[in-house]
Amino acid sequence: VPAVGLLTIVLHIPGSRSLKDKRRVLTSIKTRLQKLNVALAETDYNDFHKQAQLSILAVSTYRDGVDKA
Repeated sequence: VPAVGLLTIVLHIPGSRSLKDKRRVLTSIKTRLQKLNVALAETDYNDFHKQAQLSILAVSTYRDGVDKA
């Protein structure tokens, strides 16, 4: 049975002074998470430089594969 895992997190980025600073932080996070073979999207707080919401999706043919991701 295929399994899908969805994780939504809200990040607070206190050191960010601009959207450019925020993008730098998010790019670093996205690069690390993509090594885990998951889909990733910024889903809210797009215009706020100190906050971000990320949704992370993992799909596997087995539940164990999603749990490990």
